[in-house]
Amino acid sequence: MYTEFLLRALRYSSTAQSDISNAPERAHFAGVLTAGEVSALRASAFLRADVVYLSYYALETNVSGGSKLSDTLIARGVFSDAAYRASRAMVNSARIG
Repeated sequence: MYTEFLLRALRYSSTAQSDISNAPERAHFAGVLTAGEVSALRASAFLRADVVYLSYYALETNVSGGSKLSDTLIARGVFSDAAYRASRAMVNSARIG
């Protein structure tokens, strides 16, 4: 369900999409998730840690037809570029391939 939320936030889906069972695969096709992330999501229960992980990496994803979500949020004043760079520097784990 959260994967569908991300797809909608990134404008890769809409409320017209009623079947959300394939949201991870559609997110992979859109470049939001890696194949490894789809497998990991399918293999276990969805946890709060997954919300954090997906939200963090969604910031580097392009909004449909546009720039990275992080750039959009910086331009809107949600957070500063310096704050974003500082938060990225705190993460030292690799993305699931």
